[in-house]
Amino acid sequence: MKTKQTHKQYLLSTISCAVFTAGVFSPIPANADVDTIIVTAQKREQDLQKVPLSVSAFSGDSLEDLQIVNLKDLRGFAPNLYIEPALGNETITSIYMRGLGQINPSFFFDAPVPVYVDGVYSARAFGALVDLFDIERVEVLRGPQGTLFGRNASAGAIQIISKLPPLEEVDAAGNVGYGSKDQVNLNASVGIPIVKDKVGARFALTYRRNDGFSTNTVDGTRSFSDNILAGRASVLFALNDTTEFILRGDFLRDRSDPPGASAFNPDPDGDPFTFTSNFTDAEAFNQTDTFGFSGTLKSEFDGFNLTSITAYRDVFTTGAADGDGRAIPGIFENQGTTLDEWQFTQEVFLSGDSLGETDIEWTAGIFYLHEINDSDFSISILPFIPATRQFFQQNTNALGAYGQVTYPLTDRLDVTGGARYTWDSKDFMANQILASTGATIPSFDFDDNTSVYRWTWDASLNYAATDDINLYARAGTGFRAGNFNGNAFSGAAIVSGALRTETVFNVEGGFKSQWFDDRLRLNATYFYQEVTDIQFELLTPSGITNFSATATLQGVELEAVATPFDGFEIFGNLGTLKDKVEGGGQLPRAAAYTYQVGFNYTLPLPNDRGSIRVGTNYAYTDDYLQGRPDDTLRTIDGFGILDASASYEAPNGRWSFTISGANLTDEFYQVSSFNIPGLVTVQNPNRPRTWLATIGFKY
Repeated sequence: MKTKQTHKQYLLSTISCAVFTAGVFSPIPANADVDTIIVTAQKREQDLQKVPLSVSAFSGDSLEDLQIVNLKDLRGFAPNLYIEPALGNETITSIYMRGLGQINPSFFFDAPVPVYVDGVYSARAFGALVDLFDIERVEVLRGPQGTLFGRNASAGAIQIISKLPPLEEVDAAGNVGYGSKDQVNLNASVGIPIVKDKVGARFALTYRRNDGFSTNTVDGTRSFSDNILAGRASVLFALNDTTEFILRGDFLRDRSDPPGASAFNPDPDGDPFTFTSNFTDAEAFNQTDTFGFSGTLKSEFDGFNLTSITAYRDVFTTGAADGDGRAIPGIFENQGTTLDEWQFTQEVFLSGDSLGETDIEWTAGIFYLHEINDSDFSISILPFIPATRQFFQQNTNALGAYGQVTYPLTDRLDVTGGARYTWDSKDFMANQILASTGATIPSFDFDDNTSVYRWTWDASLNYAATDDINLYARAGTGFRAGNFNGNAFSGAAIVSGALRTETVFNVEGGFKSQWFDDRLRLNATYFYQEVTDIQFELLTPSGITNFSATATLQGVELEAVATPFDGFEIFGNLGTLKDKVEGGGQLPRAAAYTYQVGFNYTLPLPNDRGSIRVGTNYAYTDDYLQGRPDDTLRTIDGFGILDASASYEAPNGRWSFTISGANLTDEFYQVSSFNIPGLVTVQNPNRPRTWLATIGFKY
């Protein structure tokens, strides 16, 4: 009989493995510094350890070493960070920070943790769960970003910065991987100087596919698969010594099969990777296409720098699925959902390191968004209720002006203050027809507007106690704009299920430190947040409505990286979270604690024969809820995920071979679920244990 290990046993196993590896392979100790990471969390280049914010950062090399392929793989690598594919769809984000996030990816829910790629804001969750290939770094900013990243960043923000085109030498990289369920991963990138020191170009392409992890027991078809193609291109023009212009374009094509809901109340066969659906393979489908263009102008002047980012993005997604996981026609069937969205953004900001004779760092800018969403859906709740089709249009205009200054009170103490004024306006229109006849339903016709005007602010103190220890305290606010209900089945529900504006007040303090000649980095933060009108969805037999809640949250976040000797790195983090919801209950995705521990060790082989690298990490998440505070049926029991990899790299660094495994203990948990009390409760599972073999190339 197999005995199931506890998460504490897995934790001890990971630590023991690290200690054993160090003891067996350790060379003579050397000065092995923890890498310095430069971030732009305050729209200027700064040492991560000097920024008075809760920021986790990952370089492109560390993403590769940690086997982080997709944005969702960052879950566990930063405290109090939850990332999963929304509804099991591999390219739709569901991101939570410190217990706040986006439950529903529908067009009218703005993300409180927006994703920025090369400075461009993504308004929608569709297509935002990107692969992280050919990336310079990723920055995870925790807490409200009400000043510099102000639009709806009430819980945090994630910045993805891609590699720039080269101006001097050609570089190229690529890899091909094969693994579980005929998984095939292909990645390729090349950077080319077109005119030396003047013009360079860069191209990156990524492709993932597999045969699917779920089976429809009705006809044996496979589901829960990857079929994703994405690419980026950029051209850098160095116009002169002080001015550059970067033109970028990207696309994503997702044809992954939907996961197929598995009924678990009750579960007919006890297998979360089987489902029973009366939808044929052709009737259940997913199609997501995104593309975008941006132009970034950077210019240095006497006393200040100018940055302008102009961008256009387009999202088209459509699909259908049997939502209840049972082969009973007409019960919670998504008979067709479509979203056609496009957005235009313009941001211009100035920054400088002095004002007159004073060493004041400052930033001032404006941000504008114009977005149009055309959405429709047809869902059959029960077979005896006529199915309807709802059409929605939401036009958004948002304008923000912001400024921030950092003033040195002494040579060791800085004070920073910033503010932003935001106007966010949404025009909302809706109508409805009977799906069977196309007849219009006049009572559903709706046309109205909602606007919000808000000041948000941020203030912090940063004290350099020593050259290696920084203490900081920070307070600030953020908000997420409200809206009408874009999932309504009746005209009355458009207003009754409307969202209020979510507001956050945050106070935090901590330290950032380096020890033992920079061999150990240890950062810690305590935070306290008061949140009003948290946005939730509520699923009922008569449709989807929304409600608000008020809560306080507090917790501690620890991050550590140590390099005891050259080639050996130990890392870990801890996040605690205590939430108190007015009226009782628990916030979704608000685990009382999460932690991670792991290591990477690189061993040079004798006689210059290359090197071997081994690594593993274990990430544990305590119990949490999937849905609203009073929906305890969807409680997720605590679980731990163990990943590991081993690789060989050739002497010249050009070739490598890697074997990696994810979820090695084959832990199961619900990625997403929904519950209609008394009718149906279903789940979408996580991915089971997988392996992948990869051959890589660099030039």
